[in-house]
Amino acid sequence: MLVARQCWRLAVVPFVIVVMVLCALCVLSWIRVAEQKSYASFNEIQGCEIISSSASRKPDGTVNEFRSEFHLRFPTNSGTANKIALRYVSGVYNVTEAEALVFNEQFPDGSTTACYQNALDASLVSIVPVTDWETPTDYVPTAIVITFFCGLATLVLIASLLLMIFSKGSPDTNAEDNATNPSDIESADRERERAEVTSRKTRGDVLARDEIYAIVDTFQVQPPNDPDACVEWTCSVCLEDYSSEHKRLVKLPCDHQYHRICLRKWLKRGGQTCCLCNVPLRTFLPNEATANDGSRQRSHEQQQNTPQYRSETGAREENADDAV
Repeated sequence: MLVARQCWRLAVVPFVIVVMVLCALCVLSWIRVAEQKSYASFNEIQGCEIISSSASRKPDGTVNEFRSEFHLRFPTNSGTANKIALRYVSGVYNVTEAEALVFNEQFPDGSTTACYQNALDASLVSIVPVTDWETPTDYVPTAIVITFFCGLATLVLIASLLLMIFSKGSPDTNAEDNATNPSDIESADRERERAEVTSRKTRGDVLARDEIYAIVDTFQVQPPNDPDACVEWTCSVCLEDYSSEHKRLVKLPCDHQYHRICLRKWLKRGGQTCCLCNVPLRTFLPNEATANDGSRQRSHEQQQNTPQYRSETGAREENADDAV
């Protein structure tokens, strides 16, 4: 859960940028559809006077291609204006000079005729009705696809943000949210363990310090000398075999074996039973340790709870357990 949340936090900014880009493309695509629809619309204008006509050659002159051009006196709201009208509003040069002149004869100079002006671009004027201009549906499929992905990405982003907002209130995830690196997570785990042990000590559910040392000292045994016995000796806490690094071993009356340091740490963290058979370890305590437990626990309780004491005694005890 924590890893997923961290990955999402790293990816949220690029994902938001992607959503914004998709939304911008969606808006632009539909604007293009609207423009295309207007661009494909031509309005009929009556009373256009033909001043002159000509067969215009292609500017590069490399091929013998011409087009028909008409100079018009175009009626406007404020009077008239001179414009150039074409046979093909796209401006293509696709006929010979003779063909262009023959077409021009249909519109003699000084005559009036209807012409067709583009609704979006007033400079596009055709002398004949426009029937094969670019259709307004060319960009519609593209706009629909972009809109679909934009909507899908937006829904995913909104759902993810809502999930993050509502999950922040969960008590089980607050501690993990505050831990941004492995060391912070380990520190949070240690604090939870200490709080749990302190709570159990208050209820009397944890073995006292003297009880712990009474158990590990009473049932301490010598390391085995036989190599075969070394292989069979497995710690019930760490599940590792005996090695020269562990100089002190413990074997409980229930016949389960431990490294001394592993058993001591297990008991200090709140363990009260054997790791394998769950036999209460208080049943193994010598009588004198049980009788004097109350007074010794009270005398050490306050000192044990200080951070300085825990750090100093912890290092000293581990060194003593591992010493030859």
